[in-house]
Amino acid sequence: MARMRPPKIHENSPDVLREEQLRNLVGVCDRDTSYERRRDAALIRVFIATGARLQEVTNLSYDLEDDARNDVSM
Repeated sequence: MARMRPPKIHENSPDVLREEQLRNLVGVCDRDTSYERRRDAALIRVFIATGARLQEVTNLSYDLEDDARNDVSM
């Protein structure tokens, strides 16, 4: 074990959108008032505001009848 080297881990940084690109993305969603576009805009804003990853956002839960189980408050 003393002669073993740790494995090389190559981490590729994820692509990051510039502020202008984020504004354009939210703007596209804001132009349309359909449920899907409003939902998309809300999700994009959550990503922007929190820096959360997709899995973290998709694991959020909300239960109208049990506040103790909610990850999101209204």
